[in-house]
Amino acid sequence: MRSSTRKALAYSAGLAMMTVGLAFGTTTTASAASGCSGSLVGTYKLKQTNGTVMSTARVYYSTANGGTNCATNTAGLYYGKVTQLSVAIERGNLTGRQSDLGDYKYYAGPVRVTGTNGKCINIYVGATNGPSAGQTLVWQEAWHNIHCG
Repeated sequence: MRSSTRKALAYSAGLAMMTVGLAFGTTTTASAASGCSGSLVGTYKLKQTNGTVMSTARVYYSTANGGTNCATNTAGLYYGKVTQLSVAIERGNLTGRQSDLGDYKYYAGPVRVTGTNGKCINIYVGATNGPSAGQTLVWQEAWHNIHCG
């Protein structure tokens, strides 16, 4: 194989590995836009019975304050349109509950609970197909005893 071809292949391979590394590296750390610090530890999709994703909950963990979990609920089908979204988080022993419910274009939260090191958490999310006026949370889901430390 010619030297210039080997160099081109080596360069391409290095670039590909760097791109993959950047892509995977950015998924484990919370972005500034989420308002959560720490590492992404879980993603949960709130779906209609036909499989349409109404929203996506993301849970983050950091070691601060004896363990801190943080959650957001990002709109799915109605992303960018005002819709009612909710997110709540609590320690698995049903204490420390923090929640956010409102009319948002992009996401509800962040909500945080501290003192979670060595404990499980529960998260609750909800979404509607429009603003809160005259609406109730149409799609709701809860995940109990998750991310036990």
